Amino acid sequence: MFGKLVCLLALAAGMLIADLPRLGGTGRGERLLYGALCAVVLYLAVIFVTDAPLPNLDMLFDRFQRPAELLVRRLNPAQS
Repeated sequence: MFGKLVCLLALAAGMLIADLPRLGGTGRGERLLYGALCAVVLYLAVIFVTDAPLPNLDMLFDRFQRPAELLVRRLNPAQS
């Protein structure tokens, strides 16, 4: 866990060092989008570091798999 945390902190520091000077001259919308993306990255980083069984992107895609299959089956002209 310590190794993952060190790697994560190094990557986050590099990202912030590269992005913060450029972010100063942007508008409110760009900063809001950047913050939202950082929140998602932070959430996924917590899952990565702690190995917690929290919902992640795979679980989100699994939720939509069954409805997507039903939609494709319903729209398939070969089966109509």
